Amino acid sequence: MNESCFRLDDNVAIVTGANQGLGKGLAIEFSKVGADVVLVDKYSNNLASVAKEVELNGREAMIKVVDITVEEQVSEMVEEVVAKFGRIDILVNCAGVAHRLAAEETTLAQWQQTMDVNLQGVFLCGREVGRQMIAQKGGAIVNVTSINCAVARPNLSAYGASKAGVMQLTRCWALEWAPHNIRVNAVAPSFLKTEMTEKLFSDPDVLQSLLSALPLNRIGTIEEITAPIIFLASRAANYITGQTLFADGGWTIH
Repeated sequence: MNESCFRLDDNVAIVTGANQGLGKGLAIEFSKVGADVVLVDKYSNNLASVAKEVELNGREAMIKVVDITVEEQVSEMVEEVVAKFGRIDILVNCAGVAHRLAAEETTLAQWQQTMDVNLQGVFLCGREVGRQMIAQKGGAIVNVTSINCAVARPNLSAYGASKAGVMQLTRCWALEWAPHNIRVNAVAPSFLKTEMTEKLFSDPDVLQSLLSALPLNRIGTIEEITAPIIFLASRAANYITGQTLFADGGWTIH
């Protein structure tokens, strides 16, 4: 095996949640290994700058402002991507939300929003892209779940339930779509340094509590999660499907 197995030259990759954080970092890293990238997000404030970075790496960027919880918007997005590029090789479902609340204080609206974005959005994007991948006889899907799909933490009941659903959805799709040469896997990070977690880590007591649960004793970086996602999307992982890779600093060893 050589490094070309990890290249994604001329692949077309859709990344949801590309406006910031892991999705933004992933879109840029995809372009570095040769992929054209479709930047999908409900919010557009950073998408132009992300697209510029993709283009500086010599790849094409397509911006799509989409609410992934709305069926019609997802369907139209996929149609437009196929019309432009002719195919979709990779989908990464990265968009997500979290409400940190005690279970008894979580409103139905907060529960529903979490399920809509974290699970329904993944389902809609995967279903629509899956149809295209079946037609073209191949592709790779990577869903971003979380350590909370397998371990319980306080104040994250809705989030944990949604991410557990993503892990099981990954397994079901992998089984159903394997005959069509479609691989479906997931990556489960622990806590990462992103714009969304900056406030959380600013509390020294919270930070120390998190570090005490991490055998590697540090918070992960975006680059340390983009690498396993790219691996699972690449030819290097051609015999891997239905798996959830815990890129979590050892959190789930316990």
